[in-house]
Amino acid sequence: MKKIPVFLVLLSLIFLVAGCSGVVIVGPEPPIMGDVKICTYSSYIYGYVYIDGRDTGSQIDGWGGPYCTGYIRVELDRTHTIEVWSALDGITYSGSFRPTYSGQTITIP
Repeated sequence: MKKIPVFLVLLSLIFLVAGCSGVVIVGPEPPIMGDVKICTYSSYIYGYVYIDGRDTGSQIDGWGGPYCTGYIRVELDRTHTIEVWSALDGITYSGSFRPTYSGQTITIP
């Protein structure tokens, strides 16, 4: 019976002296989110705003307003696609943007 505790103590001491340590596996960090506004002052850009293929529920109209969307939640420091779509004329703008901070205003030409 005394051999098992002595063995465990010796084994623990060997690991301590050898410098063995546990390995911590860190998963991917969650994305940093922020809010951006999309604006345009071009009379050729009007319609519903889609970011990364997702309807944001916002509209812009460079001709008569609203010239900017409200704040839209996106992942920061990542390139996003943007399309502005009109039921009458189809896609009136297609491009991309990369927001770097929350509260940023993205002006499309």
